[in-house]
Amino acid sequence: MRNQMLVLLFLYLFSSSFAQAATGDEAVAKHREGKLVEAVKIAQAACDENDAKGCFYLGFKFQQETQLEQANVYYEKACGLNFAVGCLSLANNFRQGLGVKKDMQVSIKFYQKACDLGEKLACTRLPR
Repeated sequence: MRNQMLVLLFLYLFSSSFAQAATGDEAVAKHREGKLVEAVKIAQAACDENDAKGCFYLGFKFQQETQLEQANVYYEKACGLNFAVGCLSLANNFRQGLGVKKDMQVSIKFYQKACDLGEKLACTRLPR
């Protein structure tokens, strides 16, 4: 009986953590359905659980709303979680001075990380 309870508890915890791991993707899916408020709520929960795609989605939404400083907070978190497009977006914003002081050295640092993570566009932005 005790073993059955432990198995059930494990399955519940595993299924809960598995569902959380997909929430960044869920946010994107809700966005595509036009359910933007729900998408933001899901993305926030995902980002709070260190889901890089959820953090990137929030950065994207804030950038669309021209809340650039807030966008950069989420891009930086996504980049820190090794999401290449988050690093690329942050690099672009540093290059252009969007929501941050324009800084080419910082920009290059984030382009390099994005490139190292496989983002080919970032590689083209690096000095030769």
